[in-house]
Amino acid sequence: FRMIDPESPLPEFLSDACLALDALGPNAISEVKEWFSRYILDPYRKAYKVGEECSVFENTERRFQWLSHNLTVYKEKFQDCFPEHWMLPIQISVEFCRITRQHLDEILSQNYKFIDVSDLIRVLQKTRIFEDNIYKKFDFEKKKGKEYILETNQITFGKNSVGIVAGTAE
Repeated sequence: FRMIDPESPLPEFLSDACLALDALGPNAISEVKEWFSRYILDPYRKAYKVGEECSVFENTERRFQWLSHNLTVYKEKFQDCFPEHWMLPIQISVEFCRITRQHLDEILSQNYKFIDVSDLIRVLQKTRIFEDNIYKKFDFEKKKGKEYILETNQITFGKNSVGIVAGTAE
């Protein structure tokens, strides 16, 4: 899996490798899912880390656009390789929210005196819209969030959930 190059065609054996991992069980699958999520999100983590040009609070909406674009890339390039029951787009989205929440917490704690109240309200509104859209995109209402709680940090989306604004689930 570590040989995956986003600029090159995917190896033909990737789907077969996923089937083999399915046979090995949840620990093997979890390790690959966590690695792949980090792989997809590393450019985001670097571009939007606190102190980078993109990371300013007023540009929070760009973060959501980044995820939307990269979920489209995942769908076009990787969806057929990874089994649907692995729920990788959900894992990527949840990890994205965890990273974003950490970044925004740090930005707000360092710059709270300088953030305009209207920007704060706008960002909160856009964040809630983003979270609602993720909730609908993955159809959590029908799937009853339980199976979507990730092993890492117990983060979930939905009506009784967390995402970026609220924190982690208990």
